[in-house]
Amino acid sequence: MAVTKAQKDEILVGLKAQFARAQGVVFAEFRGLSVNDAQTLRRGLRDAGLEYKVAKKTLVKLAAKEQGYDLTNDVMEGPIGVTFGFDDEIVAAQKMAEFAKKFPAISLKGGIIEGKVVNEAMVKMMASIPSRDVLLAKFMGSAMAPLTGFVGIGNSLLSGFVRVVNAYQEQRVAGGEAAPVAETPVAVAEAVTPAEVEVPEVAEEVAASEEVEAPAEEVAEEVAPVEGDEPKEA
Repeated sequence: MAVTKAQKDEILVGLKAQFARAQGVVFAEFRGLSVNDAQTLRRGLRDAGLEYKVAKKTLVKLAAKEQGYDLTNDVMEGPIGVTFGFDDEIVAAQKMAEFAKKFPAISLKGGIIEGKVVNEAMVKMMASIPSRDVLLAKFMGSAMAPLTGFVGIGNSLLSGFVRVVNAYQEQRVAGGEAAPVAETPVAVAEAVTPAEVEVPEVAEEVAASEEVEAPAEEVAEEVAPVEGDEPKEA
């Protein structure tokens, strides 16, 4: 079906707008591409935020020239599909390079990157560069690495401290000493508080308090005989 002049004008207007907005453009020959593969290509590019346009090469060249791009015959060889990327300079090159590997019928011819017309080799080289999102993710991962390491060190220190406390309690039990709390296991579990961290000091304080209270009991025993007869000397 022949394309009318009005339809050509409409296509030209659309191409001009796409070239004006695009950050990156890729030209690829699609000779022998099946209908199903073409649908897969369009769907994949659309999902990546890209636009794919097939039009007469004369219209593509005219629309590109309006934006200051002089497309060579090498770039426009064969039936050409144009992929436009609007948010990133290299996403279009990356996605088209992926599809060129998947579908042998697709052949990269060149593109427009950073305002310059480039050849096939340059498009492939740009396709190997990580996208802006990937670079940002790597940067954030590097920036968060020290914080992650700090958290890991904190967890390691806490685990080590718990092991030391448990080993100390097991040593006391093995030495014949009674458990810190002679209650049921449930009560022992509920009674664990941060104050138990300094176990040696608590044991010393308890021992000291027992020594202080012992003389009071002995005084009471000595006072008791005074109420009766004094003890006779032997």
